[in-house]
Amino acid sequence: MKIIADLLKRNKDRRLSIHIVGDSMVDEYYSVRVTRISPESPNVCVMLNDHDQPSERVPGGAANVCYQLRNFNVNTHLITWADTEANKVFKSAGIDYMTYIPLPDGCRLPRKKRFFDGDSQVGNRWDVEKKNCGLSESDLPYYQSNLFEPWLKFVDDSDVVIFSDYNKGLFSNGLPFALPNKPIIVDPKKGPLRKWLGCTIFKPNATEAIELSGGLTNWREQCDLFQTQLGCQSVVITQGGDGVVGKSGSEFFDYSPIRKVSATKVIGAGDCFVGVLALAVGHGISVPDAAKLAFEAGLLYVQDGSHDPLTPWQLQKQSKFVTADELKNRINGGKLVFTNGCFDILHSGHLESLRFAKSKGDKLVVAVNSDASVSRLKGPKRPVISLNERMELLAALECIDYVISFEEDTPQNLIEYTRPDVLIKGADWEGKTVAGSDVVKEVYFAPLVNDKSTTNIIGKIKTMC
Repeated sequence: MKIIADLLKRNKDRRLSIHIVGDSMVDEYYSVRVTRISPESPNVCVMLNDHDQPSERVPGGAANVCYQLRNFNVNTHLITWADTEANKVFKSAGIDYMTYIPLPDGCRLPRKKRFFDGDSQVGNRWDVEKKNCGLSESDLPYYQSNLFEPWLKFVDDSDVVIFSDYNKGLFSNGLPFALPNKPIIVDPKKGPLRKWLGCTIFKPNATEAIELSGGLTNWREQCDLFQTQLGCQSVVITQGGDGVVGKSGSEFFDYSPIRKVSATKVIGAGDCFVGVLALAVGHGISVPDAAKLAFEAGLLYVQDGSHDPLTPWQLQKQSKFVTADELKNRINGGKLVFTNGCFDILHSGHLESLRFAKSKGDKLVVAVNSDASVSRLKGPKRPVISLNERMELLAALECIDYVISFEEDTPQNLIEYTRPDVLIKGADWEGKTVAGSDVVKEVYFAPLVNDKSTTNIIGKIKTMC
């Protein structure tokens, strides 16, 4: 996606200031060992490695939004309340700029406890919390005003403000002030809607959009209602792994991922999304494009099994995945070289042919056969490596600029649509009909590396088993 490269350039050239106001939490992870299944219920019995102490504590909620942006060129400022232990967790995670109100004795932020045996989550998540973090209804106004009043004195220093509502008390009584005249993104949890009157971007997920709209199930109708009732410029509705939809001004938009991915985790995906959305909007990227960027960032995040925040390098690699339309409508990209293949098990022969291909132009796009296409061409036991993994490996190579997949047995249709300048095939194709050679003027054949092929590698592995 070219817009990813655009964001990364703007991020490098200018440092933003993003204020995150909202409900913070602490995510706790426990390393456990499963010993048996209880005969009286389906619950899993576990043995904790270190009594009841978590192996890891990381920021959650609004604090996690700050944490997700730590690797980018941005100053984040967290406006929250917290207990002493939570404050230490946030500081140790690198959240240095906080407007922080300590909670009184007996009050604490919610703890979300997750239990893992190795890489596998065991049982249900345990949420340990009190209503409004333990604050009484009469205490809420006092703690709100003591948090918000100091922040409002320097809110003008921000480029973007995120309100991260997890329904944990910070916004229970609404807002005791009018929203500041800044680009404001609201990530809501509960109504009433009127407390977000005047925001710039309203960003519920699909379930929240149904509830907050009074039961509407059509996303276009939801967008219209939110715009009318809130006076907001844009609505962005996330739909899990299926994509993101919304409305910016008078125009609706709808984005689905270029390729499906399997999620290693979903913890914190929404926080990653809203953080990158704010980053993109703060750099002047349109809301529809910012939503696409944030969705792709969220996909990357859920594929990573760790709790570590996203990095610009991960986004840089993701920017290599393109659509046929992006290739067709390329502007001033120089000479585009096209090559294709299954790339089932990447080996040195592939690397040599790819380097040869890149030497014939300015930008190299690699088209990859889908899993179904590989099976038709190579047999029912292929591919060994899934399409997503094959594309990820290719995108990591410096000599490759773009990666795209195709479903047919040959890339003829893709070549006709995108019109590359140069076509590369292996030397074993000389004298044969090459798909796309009737469209592309320059055709070259890459030298083969002896005894280097996926079939040979698979054969060697079989003899060793």
